[in-house]
Amino acid sequence: NPGNVRAAVALGAVAFLRDRYEEAIRVYNANTKRLPEEEKFFSWPSHALNNLGWSYIKTKRYQEAYRTFLQLRTMHRKPLNPEIFDGLGWSLFHLNRFQEAKAAFEEALQVAPGYASSLAGLTSVGRRRR
Repeated sequence: NPGNVRAAVALGAVAFLRDRYEEAIRVYNANTKRLPEEEKFFSWPSHALNNLGWSYIKTKRYQEAYRTFLQLRTMHRKPLNPEIFDGLGWSLFHLNRFQEAKAAFEEALQVAPGYASSLAGLTSVGRRRR
């Protein structure tokens, strides 16, 4: 059903999980405009943007990743999941914006203390700042 956005983003999720990032980017970009602008909880649209952002990171398109994670952040007035800030942190890290990356990782850890990816991000920022 071409009108089923959940089915469309599910295809993007399958491509992402199979490390077919270019395909995931195409699927997600074809459906981004169909996603709600704001949501209270993490859902399929949030999942799609999170995977799109990570697909951009995996393909070294860090500016696109940054914009995608910013879009994801605007969907959630009160983020309940660390993924929003974690992805933003890694995007900023790869853009050599280490102070901002550190702040984003710290925000992720406020939402979910002990979140492994953000802890690794803080360690990586610490190594780069020496």
